[in-house]
Amino acid sequence: MKGTLWRGALALLLAASCGKRPIEEIVRDLESPDEAVRKEATQELILRDKDEVVPPLLEVLRTGSLRAQYIALQVLGRMRDSRVVGPIKDFLSSDNPHMRAVAAEALGNLRAKEALGALERSLGDSSSLVRERAAWALGRLDTAGVLPPLKEAISDPSRKVRRSALVSLAELYPKLKDAERKEEVRGIVRECIKDPAPQVRYVAVQIAGILRDRDAVPLLIGQLKDSFASIRQKAARSLGQIGDPRAVPYLKKMLSSEDIGDQEAAKWALRRMEER
Repeated sequence: MKGTLWRGALALLLAASCGKRPIEEIVRDLESPDEAVRKEATQELILRDKDEVVPPLLEVLRTGSLRAQYIALQVLGRMRDSRVVGPIKDFLSSDNPHMRAVAAEALGNLRAKEALGALERSLGDSSSLVRERAAWALGRLDTAGVLPPLKEAISDPSRKVRRSALVSLAELYPKLKDAERKEEVRGIVRECIKDPAPQVRYVAVQIAGILRDRDAVPLLIGQLKDSFASIRQKAARSLGQIGDPRAVPYLKKMLSSEDIGDQEAAKWALRRMEER
């Protein structure tokens, strides 16, 4: 008897675990005031087949609350479905800057080249959050057409936008076939090594090492004296990656720094250069 009851309970448990909630029920949960419920619904939607998910979420974009629309934009950005690009682009004109920002991010996740013009216009948005997400999204489009707007974004007054544009340029670099354009990107990175914002300098110093830019060596040597330890140490490591002997005396001098992190970065760089 006990065995029969146990087997029945197990069968019910397995049936429940294998069952799927109706998609309409999950979509309704996007309107829940409970954040945990909304998060669970979001994860369920991401795991479901896009042909199930896309139509009801497009309806949410038309008729749902701002909260539900925001989540729908996030999920649709993961669907890689051409049907969603147009409706998402429409949200770049929303009155709400958070909706414009999430729409830009979704278009980047979709790698929607047809959104290039709309994202370029978003770099002139009044909200720095929107400009930052647009700069990020442009780097995901995998086309040399994003180079001119990203160059413009490098002069944005917001350090977050400049940093985002710089990261996008680094992502674009390997896809560029033209040597002149590659040098153009390296030149922008070198300029950003002198940026007044430490967050931008750090990223530029890191990218210069990744790109093995020997023309950046004098600038990187200068950054070994930056007031921010993270930038000094990243500059040392980038010099090690580049392997230019001009950096050796400066790295050896850094070994006598009072900062242990500086010492370790210099040791790593010198060891890396010896191994080349």
